[in-house]
Amino acid sequence: MSQFEISTTGCKQVVNELASVRDRLGNAESRAQSILNKLNSRGFHYTDTQLKNVRQSIVNNKTHVESLRNALESSATLYERAETSIIGYDISEQQVEKAKNFGNYDLGDYAQLLALLSLLGANPGSALFWWLISKYLGNKGTKQVDYIVFDDEGSYGGDQGHMINDYRTNAQRRRELTELMREYYPNMSDREIAEYLSNINHVGCGYVALVNTIFMQFEGDPEGFERTFGFPMYQDGDFNYDRLLLDLYVTTDKAGINLGYNGLPEGTLAESRNEIINNYLSDKGMTATTDYRVDVNAGNYSDITSDGGKVVISFRYGNMYDANGVPHYIDGGHAMVVTGMTDDGRYIVSSWGEEYFINPSDLNGDDSFSVIHYN
Repeated sequence: MSQFEISTTGCKQVVNELASVRDRLGNAESRAQSILNKLNSRGFHYTDTQLKNVRQSIVNNKTHVESLRNALESSATLYERAETSIIGYDISEQQVEKAKNFGNYDLGDYAQLLALLSLLGANPGSALFWWLISKYLGNKGTKQVDYIVFDDEGSYGGDQGHMINDYRTNAQRRRELTELMREYYPNMSDREIAEYLSNINHVGCGYVALVNTIFMQFEGDPEGFERTFGFPMYQDGDFNYDRLLLDLYVTTDKAGINLGYNGLPEGTLAESRNEIINNYLSDKGMTATTDYRVDVNAGNYSDITSDGGKVVISFRYGNMYDANGVPHYIDGGHAMVVTGMTDDGRYIVSSWGEEYFINPSDLNGDDSFSVIHYN
């Protein structure tokens, strides 16, 4: 299938592998249920409750695996049908290339693309429609990113796992991070430092989203950034994401804000992010206001950002797609800054220091946007 980037054979191979994973999860679920039955009969209620949670997690993962397997199985069928249809309708290589390289298009090109999607059985607005859009023109098509903070050089925004990964794998960075942590906590042991950085990795997406919005605010103003925060905007040629993230998180910790069960700051909601950022800015001559549950779309995104708004999405369950169109499933909640919109209406986001795309059709009632303005 020269017209398609993913072959039917490869797709079916992944389907078979996922079926094997699903079956193993099913076996684990059965074993957990058997142990639960024994515990239940012997009165171990606390442990029983813990194991119930473990079993439910297994069930949830099995459901997600099965959903992905079904989707890929359907895709394999669509690929086979589409190849036959394309041959039958005599769509030329030149026409397909036009659809795939959709950056500068006219009405004729657009009609050809819609015809191609129709042959694939993708109804406009469906998840399959947006996925195919992303494969044929999404990441090769034009897109609008409003901030040079997110460019093709260096990291694409902050990454909450960067510090702990460096601490574990890079001796020089480990020494640097140890010295930095002891500026905040002079008596912190090496083990405590590792645990602290691990906690940032575990709960840090909302803090990273705030960090990214600050870099947006100070775009093109490194002197103002250093004057405000007391350290350089750049380190080793890239934006100093790690230092700002650590400073924000430690400030939140020391203020006793948003604390979790372990006494450290936990994950964030839009409301807690507003408290966190204003606490952080309180001695820096800045304030922030947050608008909650804003309807952000391709029609109003430019107006929101041109007015100084920084958009953060709270995305709970669903796929986001990397630059190659590969889906990455979010399960349980993830906060990200929106860096722009594509011409076909998808959201461009920064997650773990990488660029991803979210289709409007993947949003649901649990997802929301907030808009931050800095004063």
